[in-house]
Amino acid sequence: MRSSRPPQSAPPPSSGSFGAFAGLEGLADDFAQQRSLVGDSNRIYAALLLELESILCGPNAAPAIVDRLERAWRERRFNAFYERPLVLLASLRTDTLNTGPKHPLAPALDNDEAPDVTAISRASVLDALSPDRLALWLMVATRRVQTNEVGRAVAWRWPALLAGCNDGARPLALVDIGASGGLNLVADRVPEDWVDAVGAPLPVVRKPRIIARVGFDTLPLDFTSDEDVRWARACIWPGEQARLQRFDLAVRALRSLGPADAPLALHRLNATLVPARLPELLRAIPGEAVLLVFQTVVRAYMDVERREAYVRSMRNWVASTPRGRVAWVELELEPGTPSEPPAAITAHVPDGNGGVSDLLLARCSYHPKEIDVRKGAALFQRAMAWR
Repeated sequence: MRSSRPPQSAPPPSSGSFGAFAGLEGLADDFAQQRSLVGDSNRIYAALLLELESILCGPNAAPAIVDRLERAWRERRFNAFYERPLVLLASLRTDTLNTGPKHPLAPALDNDEAPDVTAISRASVLDALSPDRLALWLMVATRRVQTNEVGRAVAWRWPALLAGCNDGARPLALVDIGASGGLNLVADRVPEDWVDAVGAPLPVVRKPRIIARVGFDTLPLDFTSDEDVRWARACIWPGEQARLQRFDLAVRALRSLGPADAPLALHRLNATLVPARLPELLRAIPGEAVLLVFQTVVRAYMDVERREAYVRSMRNWVASTPRGRVAWVELELEPGTPSEPPAAITAHVPDGNGGVSDLLLARCSYHPKEIDVRKGAALFQRAMAWR
């Protein structure tokens, strides 16, 4: 546990190679890092990244396609190394799904039961990137990677249990910062399969009495729109059946919300402006309710200045709230030892003395399945006890 006073102090941002790039600046380095990250975990994307790097970077680059991509990204800024490679991969996958079997990459990108890596060649990728494919290039120019990884909802379902919200014992108001289409806000309606470090089921909140589901995102997706569903589904890598199934279940859960359920409210708002909205949300809920604000892999998409301003404002707000009623939980990429999972689940709660206690609840992967619980979880449960 760390306690910071005054609350203006903040922990360092996530680790990794982050910096604002425009156009194709530094693209070869982004591809190299993304290929290293993928490794042999997904043969389809490992092969596709190699071909994309060859076509877009270096001596064998295809000038017409390089020029088309430069024009698409001339006015865009990218902060995380994985943004540009993943936008390209998801755009190609969406275009393949929309086109069907005639697409040159269909055997690889439109066959999740048995994706065929042999369909990926320089010729097929050049064809898929043809400057004449206007729908593809519109996606490349405008879309963002928005995975809606429902497995990351462990960032609220587990802390909500620790905060005493099981079986509706305490009302629960949820706020998702960087909500994309809001699937994590309905994750209580999707079967959970998280385990702890020894393989035992991780206990999470069940039958919560949710009184608010609020999401903020710069460009929220609309999952009543089949087009947005296709894009978000394409952001899941080929062959990852379990993730695809969870996504489909969550979309159905979102679409099935009825009049008796707390409605899903998605607001188009930059994360840096969210802290100013939170005092009003806290005033609007009952005194015994928990306001659980969470985010999952958000900080890396902000430039340094905005990230620091956001973190500072969030900590100021947390410090000003009463103990036991508010928690800000982050699931973010954080440095650890080489043997540790790459992400951390960290809760920030008021320390009662004008500062903020930062509690490491667990470590996990990018797509959480095994949750390595840390001692901060017990401290969080104690801090959230209702008195």
